Amino acid sequence: MLEIIRHWGGVTPADAATPENPAWHSEVFKLLNAWRKMGATATRAHREHAAPNGPDTRGQGRAGLARVLGESARALWACRTEEALAQEVARLASHSLAECALVHVVELGQPRLAAAATATPALAKRLEDAGPAALVPAWSEELVTEVAHNGTRRVLTDEHDAPVGLVLPLSSGLQTLAVLSLGFAYADMEVVDAFVAQVEAGWEGVRAWQAREQDARRREEVLSTLSHDLRNAITTVLLRADMLQRRLLDRGDVTACKRAVSEIQWTGAWMEQLVGDILSARAIDGGRVTLKLARHSAGSLVQRAVEMLEPVAATRRIQLKAAVPADLTVTGDDVRLLQVLANLLGNALKFCPEGSVVEVWAEDRGTEVVFSVRDRGPGISAADLPHVFERWWRAPGVQATGSGLGLSIAKALVEKHGGRIWAESEPQAGATFSFSLPAA
Repeated sequence: MLEIIRHWGGVTPADAATPENPAWHSEVFKLLNAWRKMGATATRAHREHAAPNGPDTRGQGRAGLARVLGESARALWACRTEEALAQEVARLASHSLAECALVHVVELGQPRLAAAATATPALAKRLEDAGPAALVPAWSEELVTEVAHNGTRRVLTDEHDAPVGLVLPLSSGLQTLAVLSLGFAYADMEVVDAFVAQVEAGWEGVRAWQAREQDARRREEVLSTLSHDLRNAITTVLLRADMLQRRLLDRGDVTACKRAVSEIQWTGAWMEQLVGDILSARAIDGGRVTLKLARHSAGSLVQRAVEMLEPVAATRRIQLKAAVPADLTVTGDDVRLLQVLANLLGNALKFCPEGSVVEVWAEDRGTEVVFSVRDRGPGISAADLPHVFERWWRAPGVQATGSGLGLSIAKALVEKHGGRIWAESEPQAGATFSFSLPAA
């Protein structure tokens, strides 16, 4: 009971201290008196503004709770977008919990009004003409922003300190997804709490569904591109093999034959990498990735990765520069670490202009060893940086070959080693991809 009083009144343990604290007793008395007044205020407002569409749920106990949750469950789980969900939450709240309901969706830390609903047409007209503050004293956009940032619910009071509304965060873990404002709430707090919990679950469900849909779209786009790229690669191999046969048998043109062999080898290696990415992704998803840990020379790992990618770099006259201290060692699975380095180098080569330079280096930072790959490409915008390690993700408007899996695989393998991976970039200034491994 004490925790409920603290929670609803916004009294923190530091403010309230303990029941032995006289200030605590005073605060509890104020809260209990305020909640007594709230019932009278809500009832009075109820009569003044006409009865809501839904019946008053105060005092109905479990029957009222079951009715509200039964109706909301069906409506909320039918939503597939956050906008639709916000509209349903506002409608349901104004139907069963309060006379006025506002829902602000939190985007990039800032709340945006997504839905508003009232119990009667008369209240809707007042809301449209004068705004939420006309219906709910003490309500403000600044208060909504405060709740969105600190995740703490607030009780709104009138000039007589009688509660007239609530501003509630809708959260998932430590993240505030939205803010629900209720004006002249007339439902039992048990009903409000249960409704909020149900809305939070519904919001998580919508976001999960949207993430799956987005992932499916990205996967289809990449697989379509991948199919096209593989078809082109196979065509290249067949054409070059045919030319090799004709030039060697008919003309004995050794130089042309060497070029054809080199192109076949490069194309075959590229096709192998595409298939390898897909198999690695499946192994990661299935939890089948195991590490054979041993100490390895960081310089040797970097050099082997450079040698793997040199034929690709040579076709575009890109220079690969490596710098690693001779005595630097790391503990890990050399095959997997080589895969990470090759993926980062391959990604850099995709976006680096012809004739430029890609740098790769490693350094000892005490508690960790950090590997970095820097290119001279167009860079990555601040909005796109958080997404670069997502599976299937590609920057809007950017045309690139590959599986769309390389960076996400690199991230999974680095984290499997107990390390971390990140990217730094500014538009038109290239990009630097780095990963760390715990120092041995």
